Amino acid sequence: MKSYQLSLLLLSFWAMSSSLLAQKIAFVADCNASKVVLGNAFRLSFRLENAEIKKIRFPDFEAQGFQIVEGPVNESRYTNINGNRYTFEAYTFSLAPNNEGNYTIGPAEVTTYGGKVLKTMPVKIKCVAPSTSNVQSLNDHNLPPELAGKVLFRLECEHKEAVVGEQIRLNYKVYTQIDISNIELVKEPEFPKMYTKEYRFFDKDPRVEVINGQQYATKIIYSMGVFPSKNGELTIPPAEILISVGRQDPRNPFASRSLKQYPLLSLPKTIPVRSLSGQDKDYTGAVGEYEMELYLEKDEITTDEALELVMRIRGLGDIKPITAPPLHFKEGSFKILEVEQKEDIREGGQGIGGEKTFSYKIDPQEVGNLSLQASFVYFDVRDRKMLRIDSSLAIKVTQGKRILNQEVAEKAVDSSQVLSMQAALKSASWRPIPQPFFGTYRFYLLSLLPLLAFGGGYLLLLGQKKSQALKEKQALKNAPYRHAQEQLQLAKTALKTDTVGDFYRAIEEALKGYIGLQMDIPLAERSKERLQALLPEKEAQELGEILEHCEQALFAGQSPHKTMEEQLKHSQKLIKQLEKRLA
Repeated sequence: MKSYQLSLLLLSFWAMSSSLLAQKIAFVADCNASKVVLGNAFRLSFRLENAEIKKIRFPDFEAQGFQIVEGPVNESRYTNINGNRYTFEAYTFSLAPNNEGNYTIGPAEVTTYGGKVLKTMPVKIKCVAPSTSNVQSLNDHNLPPELAGKVLFRLECEHKEAVVGEQIRLNYKVYTQIDISNIELVKEPEFPKMYTKEYRFFDKDPRVEVINGQQYATKIIYSMGVFPSKNGELTIPPAEILISVGRQDPRNPFASRSLKQYPLLSLPKTIPVRSLSGQDKDYTGAVGEYEMELYLEKDEITTDEALELVMRIRGLGDIKPITAPPLHFKEGSFKILEVEQKEDIREGGQGIGGEKTFSYKIDPQEVGNLSLQASFVYFDVRDRKMLRIDSSLAIKVTQGKRILNQEVAEKAVDSSQVLSMQAALKSASWRPIPQPFFGTYRFYLLSLLPLLAFGGGYLLLLGQKKSQALKEKQALKNAPYRHAQEQLQLAKTALKTDTVGDFYRAIEEALKGYIGLQMDIPLAERSKERLQALLPEKEAQELGEILEHCEQALFAGQSPHKTMEEQLKHSQKLIKQLEKRLA
């Protein structure tokens, strides 16, 4: 029987993440290698998420050219984070190929207690011949000869070039063919006068990799991001770790193994960095993957009001240096009074990102049908080029007490220009003097008619004003609920096509818009914390959970259909509860 070497680190088997795919039923195959050396094993797991296994069928490994070294080993877990339940049950095998070549492991199949039948995707594995030569390393001179090439410490960085402000991810990985008792990071790379970020979320599972015919167990022990602040060459200095390895005393084979520590350094790396300045006059420093949203408090105002425009920029990348994007006034004249900004920085599996909000207070300088265009220009790290997002808005400005339109002012009637109402004398003739009208009963009757007409007209006007005021009051009272229903209808439309971004933006606006309009809170001040502080404890908690889920889904860009349906129901129920309390 062949002897197989299991080169696995004595590390944690699973790494849980607070995923947005909570409650989504999935059946996946997870393999810790894509290439192995003949005579070595790899690990293959089949994991069912958020359902219970009624029946499971594994591939026929032996018929496909593998020997089962160990397994199946069963593991299950249940978590509940902020109401998001996550469960999984997994079966893990250790497998070893019988020969060199390319293999495709067929799908596993599971039937859940809910009646669903799911299959995993096929898994491809390449098996190569072993090499007798050790892997050469330029940074293992601190190791004794017997450990040379058996433990490596390397920097992984996909960037061959970068632009100013780009998020460069640095992963520091250990490769080993021996058991390591402990790994300690003693020196992190330093970048003076440059923004850096230590990542908390990265792939912490041990993996298998092959280098020059030698198989290693690997693990990322440290991950960070660096954001170059100027053009030129970015030099990544070495990081240093201290590994503890057990050694046996050759003079006493029965004695316990003693630990010996060895320092290892990563090799430095240089990345050319170029500047983006001068490429577009509307560029405000954004580098990453972004989307822009615009919100208007209302699109019809009078000359006595200021226009409030909110721009939200969401995505992956460093949002701190992004300044307020420009507004272009296509039709009409406007004056920007002030711009406020807020930011919410988050970290996910792809690095840091978040949301930046700009609130523009704008004073229209003309009446009529006006329009403006908001432009957001950023460097897209996937396409490696500048992208531009333009969005136009139409605003209707009607005349208030202030006269802003010069043309209207010129047409206004001036008392000095009023023509005399006296008619010119055309002809004259003699006639008898009439009897005096003053003092007769007809005189007094006709004198009272204007007063009676004025009084009746005044009472009629008061009635119309009162009726109009009641209508306006009722319209204002219904406006928050009507706004919420319009947004929920947009969410229903987005749900039909599983458009995650549109769905959660509509849900977010339905809740924030309803409470903001009901309590007269300015658009720029409708933060989750501010709104929660104004509500009773139960409704505040429900609002926080829904908005938190919206933020996470918009950041991740994905959410299962069932979860979206549940969020829509929760939102509809919460708005009805708030309508009873607040209306």
